Amino acid sequence: MGPIRVLVSNDDGIAAPGIVALVSALGATELCDVYVSAPAQERSASSHAITLGQHITGTPVAMQGAIEAYAIDGKPADCTMLALHGPLFQSQNFDLVVSGINRGDNLGLHVIYSGTVGAAQEAAIKGVPAIAVSLDNYKALTPDGFKAGAAYIVAFVQALCTRGQGAHPQLSHLTNAVINTNIPAQDPFHGFYLAHQGSGIVDLNYQQVTKDTVDQKEGHMLEAYGNEQQAKTPNVLDLRDGVRTFRNFAGETTWDMASGSDSWAVKQGWVSITPLGLRSDIIFSQELSKSAHSTHPELIQTVTAAMHIAAHSLGVRVGGTPKL
Repeated sequence: MGPIRVLVSNDDGIAAPGIVALVSALGATELCDVYVSAPAQERSASSHAITLGQHITGTPVAMQGAIEAYAIDGKPADCTMLALHGPLFQSQNFDLVVSGINRGDNLGLHVIYSGTVGAAQEAAIKGVPAIAVSLDNYKALTPDGFKAGAAYIVAFVQALCTRGQGAHPQLSHLTNAVINTNIPAQDPFHGFYLAHQGSGIVDLNYQQVTKDTVDQKEGHMLEAYGNEQQAKTPNVLDLRDGVRTFRNFAGETTWDMASGSDSWAVKQGWVSITPLGLRSDIIFSQELSKSAHSTHPELIQTVTAAMHIAAHSLGVRVGGTPKL
């Protein structure tokens, strides 16, 4: 059985250090043929937005580890959609989609806003196994800051694809879900932890911006994110009479530190693994519950086995998993 075809995307943009580190690490293995379809510029917090009524351009770029890579003038979900259902690459068939590595966590309720998760979710909707990967460190500004996390993702992907007699069929157990993975800010990590989605969220901090407060507020953003470009006020202030300008500055995060949650696991030094379903409705009957969750035991078993295999290869531990 030959290499698996892996599509990589993100929401930080094709030149971001997280995707550079991930593509390089995946491409260095003999397991993966890596293709990249990622936004030409940063599209963070795009959620699952797509482009309608406009042309989308794709510009070829060279990326270490990728067979082909395109910078897409669109949103993260556009990038996945175009690769899976358009003539971007010679073949639209991919075995796996990996989105990331995002600069900053996607824990708890952050997944609702995340373009990283949105790109992976678009693949899952189309029946392609998908993994979203994020690093809990906004100040990681070079590929070296993502290397340790990328090594864990490579080990996890290898485990998914080498379990049992011929591994590729195992990937089929991951359809209709996104495997949301979050990496702690600092290594060494304890290992992998199968965590439930928490309810943590960033508190909003909208403030009015005037010509007298721009420098002060940009300093606050630079301290929070460590990124001069992201700290800059993105547009010229509109000084017309009656026009007011606002910006959502970095607020405090309310973490869900309940034992077993994704944010609890990451803050304890674990690489969290959280399967996310595609349905958002609340199940209100036993009959619906059986139909909605009928494939979950197989998915959890596959993920758990892969976590153990990957942890063994890395010499680390596994937590939170049920007995196989």
